Amino acid sequence: MADNEFWLNKIRAFFHDPPDKSFELKTHERRASFILGELKPSKSLKRIIKNADIQASSLQRVDLEKSIHKKELKSTFDRIHNTEKYEYIGQPIIRHPVTGEIKEYGTILANLPQTQREVYDVDDEGKEDYEEQFQEILSRILKIEKKVFDDFKNRYSDPKDLYISLWAFYAEKLKEALEEEFSASFAEEFVNLPAYTLSPDHTLFDHADATSAIFGAEIDGKKPVLVLFKISPVQKFIADARKEKDLWAASHMLSTLTFKAISFIADKFGPDVVIYPHLRGNPFFHAWLHSKKIWEFSDSHSLKIASVPNKFLALVGVSDEKELNNLREGIRNEIESFLADLFDKLWNEVIVGALEHSDALKHLGDKKEIHKEILLKRFTLTLSSLKIHDVDVSGSKEEAYEKVKDFVRSLGLPNAIESKYLQWLDMLGSVEASNNRPTKYDLYSLYYEILTVLNAIESTHFDKPAEPAGYKCTLCGEHLAIGGESREMMENVWGKIHKRWPSHLRSNERLCAVCAVKRFYPKFIETLDIFEGVGKVVPDIESVSEVAMCRRTKHGITWKEVYDYLRGLKNVDDEKLLGKLENLKHSVQTLINNVKSELKSRKVYPEEFLEGLNRNFSNEILYSERLRDFNTLLDTLGFDAAKLGLDDVKNYETMISELRERLSEVYKMLGEPPKYYAILMMDGDEMGKLLSGEKLKTAEHYLHSAILERVSDALRVKAKTVRRLITPAAHSSISRALKNFSVNHVPDVVRKGNGTLIYSGGDDVLVLLPVDTAFDVATELAMTFSTSWNGWEMLPGNKLSAGLLIVHYKHPLYDALEKTRELLQKAKKLGRNAIAVGLLKRSGSYYESVVNFETLEDAKAVANLLVKEQVSPRIIYELLNFADVISKEFLHQLVKYEAVRHSIDKNLAEEFQSVFARGHQGVRVELEGNDEEINKYISDGANLETFLDKYEKAVDVIRKQVRGFLNLVKILYESIRGGAK
Repeated sequence: MADNEFWLNKIRAFFHDPPDKSFELKTHERRASFILGELKPSKSLKRIIKNADIQASSLQRVDLEKSIHKKELKSTFDRIHNTEKYEYIGQPIIRHPVTGEIKEYGTILANLPQTQREVYDVDDEGKEDYEEQFQEILSRILKIEKKVFDDFKNRYSDPKDLYISLWAFYAEKLKEALEEEFSASFAEEFVNLPAYTLSPDHTLFDHADATSAIFGAEIDGKKPVLVLFKISPVQKFIADARKEKDLWAASHMLSTLTFKAISFIADKFGPDVVIYPHLRGNPFFHAWLHSKKIWEFSDSHSLKIASVPNKFLALVGVSDEKELNNLREGIRNEIESFLADLFDKLWNEVIVGALEHSDALKHLGDKKEIHKEILLKRFTLTLSSLKIHDVDVSGSKEEAYEKVKDFVRSLGLPNAIESKYLQWLDMLGSVEASNNRPTKYDLYSLYYEILTVLNAIESTHFDKPAEPAGYKCTLCGEHLAIGGESREMMENVWGKIHKRWPSHLRSNERLCAVCAVKRFYPKFIETLDIFEGVGKVVPDIESVSEVAMCRRTKHGITWKEVYDYLRGLKNVDDEKLLGKLENLKHSVQTLINNVKSELKSRKVYPEEFLEGLNRNFSNEILYSERLRDFNTLLDTLGFDAAKLGLDDVKNYETMISELRERLSEVYKMLGEPPKYYAILMMDGDEMGKLLSGEKLKTAEHYLHSAILERVSDALRVKAKTVRRLITPAAHSSISRALKNFSVNHVPDVVRKGNGTLIYSGGDDVLVLLPVDTAFDVATELAMTFSTSWNGWEMLPGNKLSAGLLIVHYKHPLYDALEKTRELLQKAKKLGRNAIAVGLLKRSGSYYESVVNFETLEDAKAVANLLVKEQVSPRIIYELLNFADVISKEFLHQLVKYEAVRHSIDKNLAEEFQSVFARGHQGVRVELEGNDEEINKYISDGANLETFLDKYEKAVDVIRKQVRGFLNLVKILYESIRGGAK
């Protein structure tokens, strides 16, 4: 098939149903043809598309039997039916693909003709007025659907561009047009109409995606193949970071590398074939469309977020094994070409630019390919594949289902897995009214389950390539530093690079190709093909100390805003504060100007860099301890006084002393700049089980709510006992919900909390936050993730766990990340749906607590009583003294006694007792042996007291909960009052 015809046929497959299908079924095919116009398919092509439609339907839904009255069940917005043939069960609804939570189409119903009749028979008198009004509304909708389609068709002459733009934006533009004609809520409901109203757990656009993908995978005799891609390892690549910008760059690079693989697939087969991550609405996908001149995109802010995970799943069609291998090789070439381009930019602009005309460059010249190879071999790229088996489904419907079951039995699966699929096939085969036969795609869930195991095994096969001997990178400690063949050469090379790029490197850093590319990635990103011309992609925050300074002071302003004011980037309105800041600004700029003069006289650093020093100096100059003397000042600014021969300069003492005095004046108004920040790491609970279908509910939760009362007892029992299997539509819906969470919600919540979002790739989130907002951000994100619907926006409806570490800005970032990850793992180990909080002080002391998310509010309430001195903070230490010896009977009396003793009045003492009694019960506990059962009771929050009454280790649980809650209160107390100094 010619390439143009392939893309035109995918358009025909995508629009085989009109978006308004659930309004009226009997003429829906005619309406689809009207929308397509001259693009409507021939009869022979229509049969091929119909086959893809049947297969997509088979794997996405449960085709239901006749009612107990031997009538076919029906649910549409149209209320005129042949009542002898159909049994009308009510208006359409849609259900969440994971939780099964129901959404109703209230606005659409309000816009349809109103009638007291639940249903009209086709022969009823008096139905004409209703039918006329209904058809008038449907006609208005159809004209809009047609106009939006034609607008796209008239804009694009290339069929491939037309298909991709229709797939990506038709629903969005249709929604805008319907909003103008009807209302915003009507339009929102319309683009979320179900594909199959009796089993309404996926939208019509989900079904269109699957139909188009299957059509493309089978056309011209191709064989459908599920492919699962993964790039690894990722954790160490991200964690090898000295400053916040390294962390961001590593995360963003990984998202970009994965998307390069995705874009190769999307460009060859269409974006519909990518099952997850969901591409419609993804910023990286939109930037790619912009780079291909298919669609304008300027939302650079959304591209700052690493929103693409390190894997993808797709359904593609190949002719033979050779084409599959070519696909694998094409993805590898795409990623390696991108990395090579980054390396060449680094080499030519950074290294050659710094070493030009020097002996060091001659030495490095023949080493370039060695270092490039180190970068190219850093990642394992795994593309696992599994062909969709052509199962024999000949014979009667019953015989066909039995053959599929025999195929499952022949695979030698574990009993539990085999039983799951046999039960599902048994339920599908027992539905009387459906004439749809089983298809090979009915076992999609099984193929996915096998594929994930294959991918996990294949991705562990990594042989680290040999590297020449020499000095290792000072950041990762793993790879040969550029120039690392000898110490003298390495120091010469990196000394020159530092002097050329002092804002990117400290004087003692010597980086490998991997870490150097990561460090300079922000410099090159906007010149890369996918991001070119979309605006500023790199976030403004440079260091974790800047994150710490985003904490609000008692004046409402942050020290980050003070820093920006001193650099001329922000205005300040507070008149009382403004005078102090002007004095401070004068002292800072005077000092910077003098440092510039000293450095200019030595002709070491580029003139351009020195001129920018007034704006680009380090925020750490605002910490008084970083102003002890001239050497400390230079170190704060990123220079080495000894190496520059500046350690004998004496005339700076007066200026530094004046700056300290000016800072002291501002300190009196705002308090000292915060030195602690928070790292928040979140991860969806049991996402592997969710994506494999193990966490889905029984089939009844994904059917129309009025179905089961109208079907046979046998089917009702099966629907209530057989678990729903995962489908491409469910995968797509889950992925869309994760995209909505990570792209639409996480950035806004983090921005509101003055934080810096490092990555948000679906269910994985990493955020750097000021301490005062960290707990609120964690709570809001957990609540949002557990929500099924936000209006008509689908959200994950699942639980997640979190690790939150409060740490000093001087603590090594890589170690802080590792400790945060350990906290996250502890939250998962102790029952999931929890947050593990740690405070690591500069002195080395450490406090930790693992709790239910709701418990944060109780701990915060107690901490606020202490901060306001309504209850003396001493109560924490008094109670901690008894935490390891307390009994359940004595606990209430002790808390009451200490509350009365340390509170300023009786009411506050009672409030303390009440919150403490509730709050400590939400603390997870770690016990020797199996603590899963007790933490389940703590997580559920129900019947804990009853359980403890019978539990032999109850006293240990209570003691650990009391200590854990007091630790959490202590952490929050120090966080609220800014005491973590």
